[in-house]
Amino acid sequence: MGLLALLQNFSEGDEKIMKYLSDLNWWKQTATLVGGVLTALIAFFGALNVHFQWLTADSVNAFVSLIVAVGTLFVGSFATIVNTYLTKRAKEKATVVAVDYAQEQATSEDAEREKIKAVVAQVLAAHPQNKGGKEN
Repeated sequence: MGLLALLQNFSEGDEKIMKYLSDLNWWKQTATLVGGVLTALIAFFGALNVHFQWLTADSVNAFVSLIVAVGTLFVGSFATIVNTYLTKRAKEKATVVAVDYAQEQATSEDAEREKIKAVVAQVLAAHPQNKGGKEN
């Protein structure tokens, strides 16, 4: 019953948290940070000439992959539960958040394309001899 009450009180702050958590880059960055710390530990213990059989580069890479997999499972499971058990009004709010997120992504991609077009136009304007495909 507590989970259902929590899901029914899905507020705007929770929507922002879900939006942040669902961005897979966050999970990848966290996994990379953990991998970096473990790699630093390998170097530290190696400098002290202390070796552990289980602490190797391969085990660190496997652990980083595990973190990404668990994060993806968590986000997918949480999103499924939220989308299944939310009230109609909250589902509409979640849909609006998802659409807004997609629009933000599309807008940022369009802005990036426009920047690239402007740079290409500047390059072409700087080299007028290349107009018409003829080179001197």
